[in-house]
Amino acid sequence: MWKQLAQTSAYGDLVTVLNNLGVTDESNGLVYLAQAIWLTLRIQATLALTIQLMRALYNAVPQGHELETVLVATATFFCNYRGEDHPQLEELKKLIPI
Repeated sequence: MWKQLAQTSAYGDLVTVLNNLGVTDESNGLVYLAQAIWLTLRIQATLALTIQLMRALYNAVPQGHELETVLVATATFFCNYRGEDHPQLEELKKLIPI
């Protein structure tokens, strides 16, 4: 199913599918979440969706994993870079575990 979404350029729907797989697939969940984040960066998805996915991946990696630092830094960067005048900026910043 996800291949058909990519072939038809339904990238927003593909992000949703990858996110759902990331949450439900115990063996490959991290891979799906990482792919969803990569896709949000490529298609310039909403800031809220991007931050939510980064938080989901942060929660999915083992505590103390080096990826946690990268996710926090990237989420902070996106809030600072794309968050100016965003109506939910303060709420999104609260999702970033600092």
